[in-house]
Amino acid sequence: LIAIYLLSGAPFTFPPGPWPTPNGLHPWHGRSAWEGHGVLMLQRPGEAYAVWVFWDGEERSFAGWYVNFEEPLRRTARGFDTQDLELDIWWPAGGEWEWKDDETLEQRVAEGRYTEEQVAAVRLDGWQVAAMIDAGEHWWDEGWSTWTPPPGWEGSALVLTLTSERLRLTPLAEDDLEDYAALRGDPRTRVYSRSGVPVPAERARQELEASSASWRAHGFGHWVVRLLDGTFVGVIHVVAVDAQPELGWTLVPAAWGQGLATEAARLVAADLLTRAGVPQITSFLHAENVASRRIAEKLGMHLRESGTDERGRLVEAWELRP
Repeated sequence: LIAIYLLSGAPFTFPPGPWPTPNGLHPWHGRSAWEGHGVLMLQRPGEAYAVWVFWDGEERSFAGWYVNFEEPLRRTARGFDTQDLELDIWWPAGGEWEWKDDETLEQRVAEGRYTEEQVAAVRLDGWQVAAMIDAGEHWWDEGWSTWTPPPGWEGSALVLTLTSERLRLTPLAEDDLEDYAALRGDPRTRVYSRSGVPVPAERARQELEASSASWRAHGFGHWVVRLLDGTFVGVIHVVAVDAQPELGWTLVPAAWGQGLATEAARLVAADLLTRAGVPQITSFLHAENVASRRIAEKLGMHLRESGTDERGRLVEAWELRP
């Protein structure tokens, strides 16, 4: 048996669409993390469904069993992969089970996403599980309905983290505002910026809020870079333009010339291309910014085009694809 616990606050994101929805977006688009009580997922290797355990209310009372039909779990270096198969069974505590989303199967056939044979196989699995429930012979132990996560799990925020030999990166948060505002207000870090002038503290806060909104909407945003001992080093900027990321970097002057920007940017680029699943990453650099051009080259980026900015300076667009 494989038991997976999706913690309340666990971050998630969605690969670029189109998704089979009216607006082409994932049904949970705009949400960046699992909300409410955590959910426990039980699945036997090789089986095309998982049994999810749900709880409700302040007392965390058992709500019911949710049978989610999906492809058998496939182990990867990062955990498990699967693919949802639309059909579900909801079996509320003390109630009768019912089908969910059965009507969407025919729609998926019409869209060419599933074949009629695939739909027939999913429905056969569904009826077999339904018969098992009716006969009172379900394989999962009802003791899972009273399972509780170990102390320290539930109620704690799970923060997405990237690490290397020297660095620890986390999404820009309220606790980072003082360091972030000082960095943005340092004129030495603004030489190659669009405006060329320091950013006031209020604008830094607005940037933090915009980054938080980007994390919720797109699954990416700014990263704070710290040494493993917690020393603030700088920020890797990730801004969504037409839902695609623009990548930049700003480090405190004391950290310049040590390869830290390349080390941090490489972590973020890899995360964008894998976890976030973006098709490309773009960086806009001033041509005279030799240090940043070298970073782009080390990341494997390629010069796509060049032009002039509003101040007449030569700007280059660098691009990275999977």
